[in-house]
Amino acid sequence: MIAADLALLDALSDAVLSTDTAGTLTGFNRAAATLYGLTGAHVGQPLWSLVTHLHTTPGGVPEETHLRRDGRVLTVRRTAVPVLQDGIVAGHRHVVQDFTRARAETDTMQMLRGVAGHASDSIILIDVLGPTPESMIVRYVNAAFTERTGIPAGEIVGRPLQLSPDLTGNSELWQACQSALRERQSVTLDFPRPAGPKGDARVLEIRLMPFADMPDRWIGLIRDVTAQRRMDERLKMMEQSVNHAQDGILLCDLDLRTREASCIYVNPSFTRLTGFGSPEVVGRHPIFLIEATMTPAELRDVAERVMAGTITAQRMQLRRRDGQLMWTDLTFSVVSRSGSRTTWMVMLRDANAEVWAETVALDTRAVLEMAVQGRAFSDVLDAVCRMVTTQVQGASAVVAARVGEEVMVLASDVRSRDLLNQLRTLEPFRTGAEGGSIGLAMQRNAPVIVTEIHDYPGPVRYCDAFQALGVQGIWTVPTHGPHEQPTGAIAVYVPEGRAPGAEERRLIGDAAHLTSLILERDRAQRELQHLALFDPLTGLPNRSQFQALLTQEVQRAQRDGHRFAVGLLDLDRFKGINDTLGHDAGDDLLQQVASRLRSMFREEDVVARMGGDEFTLLLSFHGERDQVRAGAVRQLQRIFESPFLLGGREVFVRGSLGLALYPEDALTGVDLLRQADVAMYQAKRSGQTVTLFDERGGDSVTELHLEADLYRALDRGELRVTYQPTFNAASRLVGAEALLSWLHPVQGVVPPAVFIPMAEHSGLIVQIGRWVLREATRQLALWQRQYPHLTVSVNLSARQFRNNDLVQDVQAIVEESGIRPGTLVLEVTESLLMDVPDAQDVLMRLRELEIELDLDDFGTGYSSLSYLQRFPFTGLKIDRSFMTNLDLHPDGRGSTGENIVRSVVALAHSLHLSVTAEGVETQAQAEFLRGIGCEVLQGYLLGRPVAPEAFPLELLSVNTPVR
Repeated sequence: MIAADLALLDALSDAVLSTDTAGTLTGFNRAAATLYGLTGAHVGQPLWSLVTHLHTTPGGVPEETHLRRDGRVLTVRRTAVPVLQDGIVAGHRHVVQDFTRARAETDTMQMLRGVAGHASDSIILIDVLGPTPESMIVRYVNAAFTERTGIPAGEIVGRPLQLSPDLTGNSELWQACQSALRERQSVTLDFPRPAGPKGDARVLEIRLMPFADMPDRWIGLIRDVTAQRRMDERLKMMEQSVNHAQDGILLCDLDLRTREASCIYVNPSFTRLTGFGSPEVVGRHPIFLIEATMTPAELRDVAERVMAGTITAQRMQLRRRDGQLMWTDLTFSVVSRSGSRTTWMVMLRDANAEVWAETVALDTRAVLEMAVQGRAFSDVLDAVCRMVTTQVQGASAVVAARVGEEVMVLASDVRSRDLLNQLRTLEPFRTGAEGGSIGLAMQRNAPVIVTEIHDYPGPVRYCDAFQALGVQGIWTVPTHGPHEQPTGAIAVYVPEGRAPGAEERRLIGDAAHLTSLILERDRAQRELQHLALFDPLTGLPNRSQFQALLTQEVQRAQRDGHRFAVGLLDLDRFKGINDTLGHDAGDDLLQQVASRLRSMFREEDVVARMGGDEFTLLLSFHGERDQVRAGAVRQLQRIFESPFLLGGREVFVRGSLGLALYPEDALTGVDLLRQADVAMYQAKRSGQTVTLFDERGGDSVTELHLEADLYRALDRGELRVTYQPTFNAASRLVGAEALLSWLHPVQGVVPPAVFIPMAEHSGLIVQIGRWVLREATRQLALWQRQYPHLTVSVNLSARQFRNNDLVQDVQAIVEESGIRPGTLVLEVTESLLMDVPDAQDVLMRLRELEIELDLDDFGTGYSSLSYLQRFPFTGLKIDRSFMTNLDLHPDGRGSTGENIVRSVVALAHSLHLSVTAEGVETQAQAEFLRGIGCEVLQGYLLGRPVAPEAFPLELLSVNTPVR
C-alpha cells in the first residue's frame, strides 16, 4: 500500500487488513495492529495463519470468531472489499468491526434477564454516563422490582433513576453515590417513597455494585426496609429516652444455664444516682452493687427469684461509689431471650427520701400509739428522741420543757444520758442565753443552729462539756403550746460541725411538732383525767369516781365486816330555779350545795355529784337504822336551814335523801344505788327529808307494776320517738337525734331515766331498741325524699351490743328503709365499751356498713383516749354537763371549763373526728363552740325534741355538708 493509503486507513477506527489474491497479508492499519496484536514482521505471511478464523455465525448478520495473537477470542464482523487493478481483482481489503464487548454485554444481559426475571429480589441495571444525577440511566428492572416498587418497567427503563425526589434534591445523597462511583465501590442508599393512593409511605434500600469489566454499568439490589427503618427509629428514640430517663437503667446479660451475668449498659441517670460510670460497670457482675448490704442467704434468695422470673420489683439498699448506702426501688424485666441467655433491664429509682419519710411516719405512729396506750410520759418522749437519732448518724437528742423560768429535761436517747448527767452537774438550764441553745430557742421562739461549737450561745462551761463529749454541732427547735407559745425544745447534738440537711430539718421539725402534741396531750389528759373523776362544776367526784369508790367500799366491807350507807340526794324545786332564775343561778346553787355537803360530812365520807341536781353519799356508820336516819336528818337540816344567795336573792331549797344500808338492804354497789334511788323517791312522795329503803314500800310495788306495763307498752303504742334537731356551725339544720318517750295511760309521761334502766335490766331494750331504729330510719327515708343529706342519730345500749344479731339487725333495717349511706349515726357510751368485750369487733362491722359512729357523753366516764384510737369512731359528743361549766368570760380570759372544751375539740380534730356539743342553751355557748370549730350543736337554744310532723324541715339546707 502506498503512504497515502496508509495515512487514510490509520484514521479509521475500524481494523483494516489488506491481502493479495493468494491471501497473503500485504498491510494493516493501526486499529488492526491493536485489535490483533500485529507488527510489521507479520507482513508477507498468510492472513489466516496470523488471524485464526474459528467460527462464523450463520444468519442475517454474520459474525466471526477470531483468535488474537495472544490467544484472546474476538467477536467481529468482517467485510471483504476487492481491490481492482486495471479492472482485475488484485487482492482484498478486509474491514473488521470489533463486537467482542457488545456481544459479551448482550450475552450478559440475556443471562441476567434470564436469572433476574425469575429472582424474588428487586434488581436494576444502571449506566452512569455523566457527572450529574440525571446521567444515571436505568437499563433494566426485573419483575420483582415492579411488584415491590409499583413502578412499571416502561416508566423507568431508559430514563434517569428517580426512585425518590430526594436524589436530585439532596446533594449529600448524590455526593455519597458519586464518591462510590468514582472509587468503584459498593454503596448503599435509602430512597424514601412518599405515600401513594394504594399504600403508606415506604423506604427502599438500594445497594449499587460495579459491574465486572464494565466501568459505567452498575447493578442494584433493592429491598423494602420500611419496617426495619421504623424499628431503627423506634430503637433510636428508645435509646434517647433511656439516655434522658430520670430513673437509672442497667442492662445485663444472664446465662440461665451457667448463672453467669455481666452488665452491658448503664444510662447517665444510673451514673448520677450511684456514682458509677459506664466503664466501671460494663463487664462486671451486677451483684457488686448489693453484696455489701445483704447477707449471703439474702443474695442467694434474690438470685434464685431473678433466675425463676418471679421477682419484678423490690426495694433494696445499694452502695454508691462514694461508699454511702442508698435505698432504691428496683424493677426487673426481661427485654430479650435467646435460648438460655436473657437480657434483663433493671430500673433504679431513688427511694431514699421515701424511705426516710416512711420511717419517720412509722416512728411517729409508734410514738402516738405509745401515747394513746397510756405509756409512761417519759417513755413516749424517749421514743421521740430515738426517732431522731436513728435517722441522724452519731447524733444524740434531748427533750426539755419549760417550768417557770427554768428548763427541765424530760427525756433523751441512751447516748445523750452521759451528756445530760454532766450538764446537770453544772447548774440547771434556764430560759434565755444562760440556758444555752435550749434556753435561747425558747426565748426567741425560733430554731437555734450551732455549726461551730466555739460559737455556742451559752456558758463557756457548757461549751467545754460539749467539746469533751465530741459534740461539734447543735440543732435546737422550740416546741409550742396552743397559742404558739414556747413550751420547751428538742435539741440534737451531732459529732460534725454542720447544719442539718433538708430531710434532717424536716425530721427535727416533725419531732418538735410531735413533742408539742405530746406535751399538750399530757396537759389535756391530766385535765381530762380530773374531768373523768371529778365534776367540773362542783369539784366533787363524779358518777364514775363514785362507782369506783363504792366498789372498793363493798370489797373492803366484805373483807372487814364494817357497815356503811349509800345515799342519793335530790334537790327539790331545782328545775323551777333553772327556769325562773336561769341556768347560771342553777349552777351557783349546785356549787353552794356541794360546798355545804363537803363541810357538813366527815373527811372520810364521800360526797359526789351524779349529774343534774343529784348528789350521792358514801357514809360509814355505827348503830341502828333509826340512828343513821336521825343523824342524816340533822345533817340535812344544817345544810338547808339557811337560804342560798342566788343572783342577789335569798332562796330556800330543800332536798330529799334516800339511804340504803350495807349489808341490810343490798350486798352490791349497783343494788345499793338502786335501793337508795327507790328510798329517795319514797322521801319525795312522802314529803320526808330522809327515808331509809323499805322493801315493803309502795314505791317498790309501783316500780314492779311499771316494769310489767313496760312489757305491753310497745304493743299498745304507748312508746313514741321524738326528734331533737341538730345544727351545723352556720346554724343550718343538718339532722336530728331520735329520743324515746313513754306516755303511760295512768301515770302520764314516764321519764326515760325511770323506764330505760327497767328495759335494760329486763332485756326489753333489745326489742325496743330495734323498734326505735326501724322507726327512726323509716322517718329518715321519708325526709330524704326531699332532703337527701339529712342524718339521724340513734342511741345504742350495752344490752343491745351483747345481742349477737345486732349487726344483722342494723343491716336489715337500713336496707329495708332505703336511707342513703353514711346518714345513720349510732351513738355509744364509754361505759358500753367497758362492759362489752367484743365491742371493737361489733363497731368495725358496723363501719363496714357505712354507719357513722359517735362516742356519746364524752368526758362523763373514764374518758380513756385509747378508745378514740382503738375504736372506729367518726365523731364524739361532748356531754351537756360541760356546757353548764363553761364559765365564759367577756374579757376573753379562758376558764378551766372553757379550756377543757377547747382541748376536747382540738383532740378530736387531731384524730379526724367530728364534734357534737349537747346541751347548748345560751347564745354565748353557741358562739364559743362555733369559734373553736365545733361542727354540730344541739340543745334547747336551737330546738327541743318534737314529734316528726312538727320537725322544722323548712330550716334544712341540703347543700350543707353534714359530717
